[in-house]
Amino acid sequence: MNSYCQNNYRLFAVSNLSKQFWGVLILGYKISNCVRTFSKRIATMFTSALLIMCTIPFIKNQDLKSNNQTLENIQEKRLMAYLNTQPITPPNDIINIDAYLFIQFFTFGHDESTIKVFGYLLVSWYDERLSWNTSDYGGLSEIVYESYTFWEPHISLLNQVDYDEFEYHYGLCRLYSSGLTSCLPKIVHESTCNTWVSNWPYDVQNCTIAIGLFAGVSTVNITERDDRVTFLIGGENSAFWKVLKVNYKYSKIDKKFDKYHKGSQIDITLLLKRKGAGVGVAVVFPMIALTILSLNSFVLSARNLRLGMLSFTLLCHFVFTSGISYLIPKYSLDCPTILFYLRGSILINMFLVMLTIFLSFLRDIARPMPTWLSDTIEFILESKLRFFILCLKRRDKMLTTKDMVIMSEWANCSDVINSLCLWLMTLVYVCFMCLYLPRESHVEADELDTFRY
Repeated sequence: MNSYCQNNYRLFAVSNLSKQFWGVLILGYKISNCVRTFSKRIATMFTSALLIMCTIPFIKNQDLKSNNQTLENIQEKRLMAYLNTQPITPPNDIINIDAYLFIQFFTFGHDESTIKVFGYLLVSWYDERLSWNTSDYGGLSEIVYESYTFWEPHISLLNQVDYDEFEYHYGLCRLYSSGLTSCLPKIVHESTCNTWVSNWPYDVQNCTIAIGLFAGVSTVNITERDDRVTFLIGGENSAFWKVLKVNYKYSKIDKKFDKYHKGSQIDITLLLKRKGAGVGVAVVFPMIALTILSLNSFVLSARNLRLGMLSFTLLCHFVFTSGISYLIPKYSLDCPTILFYLRGSILINMFLVMLTIFLSFLRDIARPMPTWLSDTIEFILESKLRFFILCLKRRDKMLTTKDMVIMSEWANCSDVINSLCLWLMTLVYVCFMCLYLPRESHVEADELDTFRY
């Protein structure tokens, strides 16, 4: 009985100990959860406080900027209200204007008789009526406005393909407190350009852009400078042309454009060089190949083979002519000399066809040769000129019959005539190459002003 009670007491003690152990574990878990939750809240509060502290200066700056912008808008409205009281008339009887052309890019028309220039025209002048004291307007020193708000000179593109007397070029203008006004209207100028393509595809062209400035009854003077054109980076090159030089000319506008004859114009001439290296290879080398084919027919003795070669060469000439017809400018003031070379080569090949038929006829003659002709042929074959004779038939065989002797004499005559025509046609082709084949134009290029925006 005592042992039974002792065992029950031990079991009860063990169970109480296990309950206390699990209770301690549960309490520890709850305490850890409380600490974790409390630390998260503290971290969240700290992060929020830090964000608020970082945001307050930014909000203050934004408020200051908005307040400053509001003040600037108010001062600008006050200034515009004052400037709008000034008359929209020319500022003086004589107005000095600076004009600069910024060229973005340019293209030629499909017929290469017109050039279109895209860019901006910067014009600036002084108008003392539009000046103000910066201290009266919160330190405001400049404003930007639409060009039609105040007076500006009338801009006209004089040599446009479709000239419009009343065309107006709008843009943004910047006005400074000193009265200096600068406007930047966009310009799209398509003018005629008379091209000379005799040296195509290595030709060089001169294209002029005429820009006029008017001021009604007031006299306009464009300030003369040496740097009137600035090319935006890459604007000095187009797909097929490169600007080498820029020349300027100042003059008064003709009365047919300005009835008061008080406006000024500036003529900007662009010296353009065609990028013809690729086209030149596609045109010049085939012509040289056709020349070699034509001269190669002189070394063929068989009539049918020679006629076949010449017929093939003539066909190549016509195919080549048809191919380059899509490349050659068709509305220029002159003709590319490569066409004269091609025409001469075609005529030479037609002559060679007739020469081949004539030489074949000579070889078949059976009657004796005239004495003077026989003596002449014999003299040529026995002199040093024989080294220039292309013999198409061997003469080292012993001739026994009279007919073969006669035919051999006519064959020698045919060889002499053939060789004479060979050297003559070679000389003609050399002259054609010197006169008609296009050559690279060596024109020195100036250093152009470029600007990156």
